[in-house]
Amino acid sequence: MQYFNFSRLIHRYSRPFTCELKAEGAYDALGEWVTPEGSVISMTGAILSVRDSKLRQPDGVYTEKDKVLYILTPIDSAMLGAEIIFKDNVYTVEDSTGEDDAEFTGVYIYHLKWVSVFRRLKR
Repeated sequence: MQYFNFSRLIHRYSRPFTCELKAEGAYDALGEWVTPEGSVISMTGAILSVRDSKLRQPDGVYTEKDKVLYILTPIDSAMLGAEIIFKDNVYTVEDSTGEDDAEFTGVYIYHLKWVSVFRRLKR
């Protein structure tokens, strides 16, 4: 049973983004490493900054460039660790923070960790 319908709010702030799944490589018959191309999925969701109160926590897990993804459909477990490309920035899907509450809110919440510039240059 949903307490509040957040879908209108999520649709209002949703923007398109790209999700790039990382496929694991394997050795071919000659023993050479083959890196397969990851699949690319276009999605929409509300990607917002992390609240200041979360940034100032003593454990220091969040940075100013990290984001939070609010989406109406759950992300497949294979997508955890995938790369999200949004406004020329690359983020990795770290974890789900609101999956337990999704039954009541209808919204799935994921933490997006900003990828460093140096890692992004390897792409």
